[in-house]
Amino acid sequence: MADKIKFGRFVHSDAGVIAVTKGAGVRAWVATETARLAARANAEAASHHVPSGYRRSLERLHPGAFDGAPYAGVVKSGSCDTLGVVRAATPAGAYDQNRNHTLDHLL
Repeated sequence: MADKIKFGRFVHSDAGVIAVTKGAGVRAWVATETARLAARANAEAASHHVPSGYRRSLERLHPGAFDGAPYAGVVKSGSCDTLGVVRAATPAGAYDQNRNHTLDHLL
């Protein structure tokens, strides 16, 4: 018996866990939470004041920088998990994140 334990090999399969973490239910929940956090970030960014000089320079460097929502949510599937990422989608979002740290205060 001791020889079997000493020389034996334990094979662990994560297939069941991976099937759950990459499954449709988890993916739908992650997508819902990611969209909620992106909407919250966009609402907070809308209330932040961008000085007119910065706004003009951003518009000059990046035409349309203020046209779309500054933050967007993306759902990604890794090799064994599903995760949601909220990121700056426009130069205005990057400016807002650098100045106001909007994404840092979401959770």
